[in-house]
Amino acid sequence: IAAVNDKGHIINSSSIEIPDSSSEGEGSLTPLSLVELDGDLIVGCRSGCVLRINPETKNIVWHVTTDADGEPLHPITGFSVQGSDILALDPLGSVNKAHVIKQSGELQFSFGKPGTHAGKLYYNKAAAITSSGRFLVADTALDVVQLFDTDGISLGVVSGENDILHLDQAIAIRQSPTDPEIFYVL
Repeated sequence: IAAVNDKGHIINSSSIEIPDSSSEGEGSLTPLSLVELDGDLIVGCRSGCVLRINPETKNIVWHVTTDADGEPLHPITGFSVQGSDILALDPLGSVNKAHVIKQSGELQFSFGKPGTHAGKLYYNKAAAITSSGRFLVADTALDVVQLFDTDGISLGVVSGENDILHLDQAIAIRQSPTDPEIFYVL
């Protein structure tokens, strides 16, 4: 983990040993995604885990390695944080799910199943949680952004199949700083 200031200089760098018994081997971590939460780092890793790490103490606060069905997580490629919820994206393999994790590390539920219809996920690349607790998920393979309710039930789809939207390349969804009802898809 490296801390970089706004001038691009590394001000602190350290290694953290991660207890991981996945195929990558004991103590390994290949981070794929990162988000800050109350001074801690939420890290998604290639070996299929979500970690909350305190960068000051280098301690792992908690880790999640299985979904709500007890199945192992796949590489976690993206996050969104809103209120007490963390939305982690698990887009690979035959799983294609999103996982809702509380800040305490408790996995609340997982939603999404592989497929190409509304409510199904094919390659969920970016996500956001609205101020009302709904979930937006950009599915780049399907060229759509899907809206799910607070229980992970599909509420609709915004398609990118026109000359204006190109959602097949979406990498981030961010809430407007001036209007909480507007989200930008990058």
